[in-house]
Amino acid sequence: VESTSEVFIGVNSFHHQAIKRLGNNVKPVAYAEDGIIEAIEVEGKFAIGVQWLAEYLDEMEPLFKALVKKALEYRKKKLGLLDPKKNSIDLPVEEL
Repeated sequence: VESTSEVFIGVNSFHHQAIKRLGNNVKPVAYAEDGIIEAIEVEGKFAIGVQWLAEYLDEMEPLFKALVKKALEYRKKKLGLLDPKKNSIDLPVEEL
């Protein structure tokens, strides 16, 4: 489901480079006021790219939790520990 609403968040964007061309299946999902692409996603995969320093912003904690969850799922899948019917894991927030 693609959102059509605009959400504005403040980020710490200190870069001097920007995306010029997007690769296949890469879509821009956030822009700076000057039109520079600030975030991308890759369709069909868990891949998120941001142009700001997310590690310095408390508001970005859900982004890091999603990354950790996907990394754990990947590792468990490689080790054969995932339920093949479910193909994901549910972790309490405390474990992230």
